[in-house]
Amino acid sequence: MLPDLPQAQHDRSSRSRGAILGSNPGLVLSFSALLILFALLATISLVRLQELQLQLEAIADQHMERIESVALMRRAAVEQLASLQTMLLTEDPARRESEWLKARASAAEFTRARQRLLSLGPGEEERTLLSTQARLSEAATPLQERVMDLILAGRDLEARRLLLDEAIPAQERVLAELERLQTLQDTTAHAAADLATDHYAATRLWTIGLAGAAITLGLAIAWLVILRTRGAERVLADEKERALVTLYSIGEGVITTDALGRVEHMNAAAERLIGRPLGEARGYPLLRLAQILHEQTRHPATDLLLRALGGSEVVRSTDELVLVTSHAGERAIELTSAPIRDAHRQLIGAVHVLRDVTEIRALDRELVYHATHDALTGLINRREFERRLQLTLDLARQDASEHALCYVDLDQFKVVNDTCGHAAGDELLRQLAQLLRSHARPNDTLARLGGDEFGILLDGCPIGFAEHVAGDIRRAIADFRFVWDGMTFDVGASIGVVPINADCDNVYEALRAADFACYAAKDEGRNRIHVFRADDASMVHREGEMHWVHRVKHALETNQFTLYHQVIEPLDPADVRGTVHEILLRMRGGNGEIVTPTSFLPVAERFQLGPAIDRWVVERTLAILGAVPKTDETFGYQFNINLSGQSLGDPGLLDFIVERMEATGTDGRRLCFEITETAAIGHLNRAQEFIHTLKARGCRFALDDFGSGLSSFGYLKNLPVDFLKIDGTFIRDILTDPTDFALVESINQIGHVMGVKTIAEYVEDERIRALLTRIGVDYVQGYGVARPAPLSELIPHAAEIEETLNQRSA
Repeated sequence: MLPDLPQAQHDRSSRSRGAILGSNPGLVLSFSALLILFALLATISLVRLQELQLQLEAIADQHMERIESVALMRRAAVEQLASLQTMLLTEDPARRESEWLKARASAAEFTRARQRLLSLGPGEEERTLLSTQARLSEAATPLQERVMDLILAGRDLEARRLLLDEAIPAQERVLAELERLQTLQDTTAHAAADLATDHYAATRLWTIGLAGAAITLGLAIAWLVILRTRGAERVLADEKERALVTLYSIGEGVITTDALGRVEHMNAAAERLIGRPLGEARGYPLLRLAQILHEQTRHPATDLLLRALGGSEVVRSTDELVLVTSHAGERAIELTSAPIRDAHRQLIGAVHVLRDVTEIRALDRELVYHATHDALTGLINRREFERRLQLTLDLARQDASEHALCYVDLDQFKVVNDTCGHAAGDELLRQLAQLLRSHARPNDTLARLGGDEFGILLDGCPIGFAEHVAGDIRRAIADFRFVWDGMTFDVGASIGVVPINADCDNVYEALRAADFACYAAKDEGRNRIHVFRADDASMVHREGEMHWVHRVKHALETNQFTLYHQVIEPLDPADVRGTVHEILLRMRGGNGEIVTPTSFLPVAERFQLGPAIDRWVVERTLAILGAVPKTDETFGYQFNINLSGQSLGDPGLLDFIVERMEATGTDGRRLCFEITETAAIGHLNRAQEFIHTLKARGCRFALDDFGSGLSSFGYLKNLPVDFLKIDGTFIRDILTDPTDFALVESINQIGHVMGVKTIAEYVEDERIRALLTRIGVDYVQGYGVARPAPLSELIPHAAEIEETLNQRSA
C-alpha cells in the first residue's frame, strides 16, 4: 500500500489544483508551493521509512543467521553425544563405525557453524563466550575421542565410566555455554530492534515537524500524510513483533496461531512433528491437530497454550511433555509459547516453539539407569544402594521404624571362576541375582555391591524377622546347584545382618558393621549368618584387622615402609657365590618405631594387599641395586626378594619386574626371588612361567618354607629352582627331635641330588650351625648368624634413593 501513496495524493492534488486555478491565480502559487512542500515531505518520509524497514530486515536477517549458527552448534554437540551413547549401547561393529562417522560429521558441522558465526563479526561479549566455549570444547573433545577409542577397542566398561563421569559433564558445560550465547543473541536482537524503533520515532518527529509547516498551506493534505504515516507505523510495529518472536524460535519447530488458536504458519520442523504440511493445517485449531500431554499424568497441557493467548509473558513448560498426533505418533517435547501483540498492545496471536527431545530424554533415562544399576545382573549398584540406605536411615530417625541390612558374600565363587573362567562366574552371578530376587520381598531393595557381594535392604523388618529372612536366603543359595560344561558346583553364602534404626550413625557405619558381621560368619566356618552386635568379640577382632588394613594402605600411600636385610651365610668358606642377603620389609610407626612384618603382613595378604606391597619392595630394591657402582663391594652380592602367593597370581607383576630391571639396568644374576612352596604349588603353571622367564634373564629362585606341604618332593621336579629354604619349624628343634633331624637330612640329600642348594632358616646358635654343617646344608640364616639391619647400613645410598622415590610418588 505504501508505494501507491504518492500517486493517490497526486490525483487528488490535481483535481484541487484545477479548481483553484479557475478562481484565484494567487492561490495557484500557494497551492503549487504546497504541492512542492508536500511532495518533498512525502518523498523524504517514504525514503526514510523504507530505509528503516530495510534496516530492520537486515537486523533480522543478520541475527537470524547468528542464532541459526548457534543452534547448529548446539544440535551438532547433542548429536555427537548421542552418537557416543549409541556406539556404547550397540555391539555391532558396523553400527559402531557408522555412529563414529556420524560423531565425526557432527564435530565438523559444529566447527563450520562456529566459523560461520565468527565470520559475522561477533561483538566483544560474543567473543568472550565463544572463547569460553572453545576452552570447554578443547577439554571435552579429548574425552569424547577417548570414549570413541575405548569403544572401538572393545573396552566398553571403561568407555561407559569415562562417558558418565567426565565426557557427558564436559559436553553439558559446552551446551550451557551455547545456551548463554543464544540468550545473548536474543538480547542483542532486541536491543538492535529497539534502536531501529528509536530511529523510527525520531524520523516520525521530523516528519511531523515538516507537516506542521505544511498545515498553514493545506491541513487536509497534511492530515492525509499523517494518516498514511501512522498506518505504516502500525504495519511496521506488527512486523517487528513477529520478527522478534521468530528470532527467539529459530532452529526448533515453530507454529504461529491467531488470537483464536488457529494455525497460521508452521516451519518444516513443526510440519514433521505435527505430521501435516502447512497447507492442510492452516486455519485449523492447533489443539485439534495434536494433543500436548504431561508425560507422567497423561493430563492435557492446554493451560500452557491458553496462558500464552491470555497473558503478556512467555510461557515455558517445566514438566516433561509429549506431543501426540494421529499422523506422527508420540514425541517428547519441550514447549515455549509467547503472545504476539500489535503496536496498540492488542493480542493478535501467539507463537509456539516445540523442541523435539525424544532422543535426548531417552538418553538421559538410559544414562540414569546405567549410573544406578549393575550392568551384569541388572540389580542396583553400590552407589544407588547407599543412597536408598541413607533414605531408610532418615526414615528410621523420623518415625523410629526398624529395618535391617543384609550383606551377602558368596563362599565358592572363586572356585567357579578359577575352574571355568570369568564367563561362568558372570553367569553364576546372574543366576544368583535371579534367585535373590525370587526370595526378596516386594518392598526390599536388592543390590550388587561389587564382585561376589550383594546387599539386601529389608524395609520395615525388625532384626528378629530379618534373621529369619536371611536364613531363608542362605538355605536357598545352599540348595542352588550351578551347572557349567557338564560340571556341577555347590555355592554357599556368608551373610552379615545389621539392624537399621534411629541409633545408626550413618551409611558408612552401617555398611562397615554389615561387612564385619559377614566376615565373622566366614570366620565361624562359612555358609552361616552372623547378626551384628556392638559388643560382639568377633567384631572387635575384625575391627582390629581392619585397623591394620588401613595402616598398611596408609603406609603404601605415604611411603611409611622401609627396607631391611639379613645375611644368608655359606657354611663352606670356599663357596664362590659368597654372602647372600635377603631383603626384608619393615613399617615405620607413628612415633618412628619399627613395626615387624608379623604384625601386618598376614592381615595385608588376607585383604589382597600382597601384590601392592611386593611391587613397592621390587621397585625400591631394583632402584637401589641399579645405582650401585661396579667398583662397590656390594655390586657382586646376591639379594633375595620375597614374593607372596597373591603376586604369583597377578598377571601384571612379571611384566613389571622385567620393566623395572630394564629401566634400572639391574643384572638378573644379582637377584633371587623367594616363593613359598604352598604358593608355587597353588599356582604351578604361573610359577613355572614366572621362573622360566626370569631365569632367562639370569635371575635365581628359592623355594621358601620347603617341607611344610604334603607333596613337596612330588612338585619339586617340576620347579627349576636354585635353592631350597628348609622350613624353620624343622630347624628350631633339630637338636632334640629325631624326626626333624631326619626330615632336614632327607630334604638336603634330595636337594643335592637334584642340583639344588639348601638354606636352613631359624639358626639360633652355634650348636645348630655345627649340626647343619655336619649334615651338609649349604647356607644358614637366623639370629645366630646375623640379625636384620637397615639396608642403608649395607648400601649407604639406599636411604637417599628411598627418599627420592618417596618424594616422586608423593
